Amino acid sequence: MKTKLISAVLALVFTASCSETPKIIFNPDYENDNSIGMLEISKIELADKATFVHFNVYHKTTEPENWFRISAKSTLTGGSGKIYNVIGSEGIVLDAKTPPSEIGFTSFIVIFEPLDKDEKTIDYKEGEKSNDWRIIGIKLYSVKQAKKAIQCTLKGKVINRPSSFRLALFKEGDDPRTVKPIAYIPIKNGKFEYVLNCDYEEMYTLMFPEEIRRGSMATPNFISENEIVDLTFYSLDESYKNKVEGGKLNAEYCNIDNSFDETFALLEAKREKLEKDGKAVQPEFAKILEQAKMEKDDKKRDKLYQELNKLSAAGKYRTPEAQEIENEYKRALQEREEMKLQYAAKNHSIAGYIMLVDALRSAIRSSADSTIIQITELYNNFYAPKYPDHPYTEKMKTLISSAGIKKGGRYIDFEAPDFEGNNVKLSEQIKGKIAILYFWALWCGPCIQHGKEMIPIYETYKNKGFTVVSIIREGSTAEEMKAAVEKYKFPWLQLVELKDAQLYMKYGIGNAGGGDFLVDRNGVILSKQPTIEEVEKILKERLE
Repeated sequence: MKTKLISAVLALVFTASCSETPKIIFNPDYENDNSIGMLEISKIELADKATFVHFNVYHKTTEPENWFRISAKSTLTGGSGKIYNVIGSEGIVLDAKTPPSEIGFTSFIVIFEPLDKDEKTIDYKEGEKSNDWRIIGIKLYSVKQAKKAIQCTLKGKVINRPSSFRLALFKEGDDPRTVKPIAYIPIKNGKFEYVLNCDYEEMYTLMFPEEIRRGSMATPNFISENEIVDLTFYSLDESYKNKVEGGKLNAEYCNIDNSFDETFALLEAKREKLEKDGKAVQPEFAKILEQAKMEKDDKKRDKLYQELNKLSAAGKYRTPEAQEIENEYKRALQEREEMKLQYAAKNHSIAGYIMLVDALRSAIRSSADSTIIQITELYNNFYAPKYPDHPYTEKMKTLISSAGIKKGGRYIDFEAPDFEGNNVKLSEQIKGKIAILYFWALWCGPCIQHGKEMIPIYETYKNKGFTVVSIIREGSTAEEMKAAVEKYKFPWLQLVELKDAQLYMKYGIGNAGGGDFLVDRNGVILSKQPTIEEVEKILKERLE
């Protein structure tokens, strides 16, 4: 009887909506969400009898266990505070497990009560649990860009990607797991167009939301300039064919990048063949990895991943053939960075500046001190004086400072808020103590595992002159962060990273999920990314 009643109600809603012209908001802008690119709203229809919210859920894989569910208790909350309840759905059954789709995403509609005419924004909440989906600050109006110094017209084609219907625009270096896109650009009939208004010529990137969710992205970067920039994107398997054309700066930058396309494509083909033939990973590692994937018990799975970490540290991860491909890949990357540095030394354009930033990041990763000195001199002598107000000048300052975050260097002091919003100064918390600065994110499994392993060491030495301070990468709500800390039983102080991720940048871990730094009583870094065994050994030597 209940099913027939719901069907009758929906029939009336759909009949009514067909007789009126609903207001439609395509790809609505919103403040933030907690889905890490998995859930998105593609369209909202505001009709007199109902509100139709069109959702897409992206799947990382099509494995049966990757089902999702949308609660029938989902609500919309208007800016007025009024709550609008669900009255139906189309494309899924609410409260039921929906299996993953073969095409990588599932589209459906959730139907809510009609909104009051004066609502300007709404929040979508699936429920009150920390892992329930929510999208906050959804705008029911078009957000117009203000005209700025640079108006870069993007025109593009998307080939062999029938399930891709929009792109997310970011500044290069932004982490899509924690930073909201500048804009979503719809793809219609395999084409897209967008005018990017910005203050400076900078590097930007376009990403497919489904690839963000899967964690494998292969879209080229482009430089914003007062030109038409043509972009061509292929499927992930054919991403080596991607193109950026248009503009003097893009031509400068892409000339070096494109010269390595064939090399990287050949290496990727070799890597894929080894994986297909089951020759990429050593047998012992492959066996334990399979066990870890199948294990349902959290503690047993954690233990298996600890074994994998030890095997990897002992050089028992890749086969010799796979390791040689990895070495070739690293050599090609190094050669490319050297070419960029040579170009930046001779050509002090914005393209050269971007290449200088690339080269510095690479040098920091490889701890190439002599190269860092050379880059710093180029920056001080040419780029900083020529571009004093450009965002890259501040970025270079931060990167150069982060180069000192290594063994023997000194930690960088900072202030960051706790869960209650109180600003806490790091130096006051670790003064006179040996400390671990523990950066982590809710979505970083290895970071969380490392934190769990740190708990018994903290409990043993916390009254002997040792402490731990967490810095959680923002990208989740305060409630979700608190729930995660309670779940993992982390007993030490928790601080929250600022929205612009400057703390991560200052510590040289940029878009990483986290990192650990062992600091002595005088503020000297004893170890970067120390193992649990290394921490325990140092504490025994210095505190017992």
